[in-house]
This record gives sequence, structure tokens and C-alpha cells, in this order.
Amino acid sequence: MTFRKSEVVFFYFAYISMLAVFFLLIFTPFISVGLISVDGETAAVVVNAEAEVIVIYRHSVEHYLVVERYVVESCSLRLAQLEWAGFGAGMPSSLVDISNEAIQWKPGEGAIAKINLTLGHRIAVSVRYAVDYAIFLNNVSIDVENNVTIETCLKISIVDLLIEYSKLVLLRLYSLRAR
Repeated sequence: MTFRKSEVVFFYFAYISMLAVFFLLIFTPFISVGLISVDGETAAVVVNAEAEVIVIYRHSVEHYLVVERYVVESCSLRLAQLEWAGFGAGMPSSLVDISNEAIQWKPGEGAIAKINLTLGHRIAVSVRYAVDYAIFLNNVSIDVENNVTIETCLKISIVDLLIEYSKLVLLRLYSLRAR
């Protein structure tokens, strides 16, 4: 069976077009993700799910514990809850400062505010000079020396997503083997 020249050209054109579409699909950044980095290394990639980051530290001026709960989604970052023991520097100065929010105030213990405040698409939490701090990612304690960076609405390709997940898996396997 022989092919005419026009059939061969059409076959090559179709083949090259399919390859081009395939490579565009896997290398074009179109997937929105949330990325949680610890000291510059990827700690979590959030795609079509939620992650919770809890930051606990001792207030530098007032010396009480503060607990901040962040919810990270692919394209959303919000402060979901804030717990603190008093009013003052860097914190709400009174209950009036947090309008229309559900606050539980327990004299002698402090306040818990269900804030649900949508933040921008990037936040960096520095612990370099923090006192008595702890950071949890999905209820698992993580070691941090300098900072945790949370970014959302990052556009990445399928290949980049596979690379980030592979790095996470390899790091977890390495840390399990080191124990």
C-alpha cells in the first residue's frame, strides 16, 4: 500500500500538532496551587484541598501566648482564628477592634476570635527572633529556623506539579530513613 505525498504531509502535520498540544498542556502553567515553604524548601503543595498552618509564639511585649490559625487553599489564604490573652502592642487594642466577629472572651484566660479574614496571596512568618514558638502544618510540628512562607494562586504546569510532589515524597522518605 502506498501513500500519496499529500497523505504523508497530512500525517506529519497531524503528528507534530498533537505533540505540540501535548507539550503545551504539560509545560504551560495553568494549575492554581498554594505553596507552603519552610526556610526556602517546599513543605506542602495545596491543590483542590485545604491545609492548616498554626503559628504559636510568645508575644514580645505582653509575654502571653498567641495562636494564629491560617487556612490555605489553592487560591485563598485566610486567618481563620486568633487566640490571645490580652490587648496591646500588635494585637487588637479592645474587643471593638474586631467588629462583627465571633469572640469568646474568658477573663484571666484571654480571647478566641473566629476571624475568617481573607489575606492577600502571600504571607511570610519570621521566627528568627521569636520566643517559645511552634509551627504546625496539618497538625504536624515542623522545624523552622528562619521563616515560613505561604503563597496561593501560583500558576504551575503539570510537570512542575509532579516535580514538587516528587521532591516532597523523596524528602519524607529520606527523613523517615534518617530516624
